[in-house]
Amino acid sequence: MTLKNIFVLFAIMFMVLMTAGCGATVRNFVRSGTETYQPKPEDYDVLVFFEGDRPTEEFEVIGMVYAEKEANTGIRWDVVKPEEIIRLLKEEARMRGADAIIDVKIISAEFRKRDWKRGEAKAIIFKEQG
Repeated sequence: MTLKNIFVLFAIMFMVLMTAGCGATVRNFVRSGTETYQPKPEDYDVLVFFEGDRPTEEFEVIGMVYAEKEANTGIRWDVVKPEEIIRLLKEEARMRGADAIIDVKIISAEFRKRDWKRGEAKAIIFKEQG
């Protein structure tokens, strides 16, 4: 193997290692009260209400959902989109039996040149009418 081939091999290995970032994704739920609810079906679309918006139906808060994600970055700059955080919040809420999430907040920061976002929301169920 020539010196040039060794250099090219090391350059390729370096690029592979640098672009294989290790971004982290975390989800969590803190229950309010003692009652638990069955998860909604996987295709259930949890409704989203941002701060100041409220559903028109009566509801009960069943807990708080949290999600955070750090971008996969190596050499390239990668960004965590707010939509990704909302998707994670909705997924956690759906798994906990929620119909919707309200008071959605998303915090954004840069840590060690990596984009990081954290979201939180109240998970709710709609009360039965009648």
